[in-house]
Amino acid sequence: MIEWTFVLSFATWRVTSLLYVETSFAWLRMWIGIREDETTGAVSYPCNWLGELWECFWCLSLVVAFVLAVSVYASTDLNVLEALAVWLASAAGALVLDVRYFARLRG
Repeated sequence: MIEWTFVLSFATWRVTSLLYVETSFAWLRMWIGIREDETTGAVSYPCNWLGELWECFWCLSLVVAFVLAVSVYASTDLNVLEALAVWLASAAGALVLDVRYFARLRG
């Protein structure tokens, strides 16, 4: 279980970072309604649940970690409580990675 948490922490951070800020998924953010002003860099989010979810890196990482934990649960012999622990621990690990090492890359 610990090895899944370690691997999923990095995977959660990477996927969340892709969705949240990186240019390769700018098309998805634009489709959702997230707009970035090219001159000032200000970002505006739509007033719906998806826009509010995307506005917060931490919230988005919980959803990404959940999807990854469910996929691990479906493909391994983890029980439900272990999958729940993997979900929360991998989301927390991704947040530690982001705050400690990677947030400064976003500015």
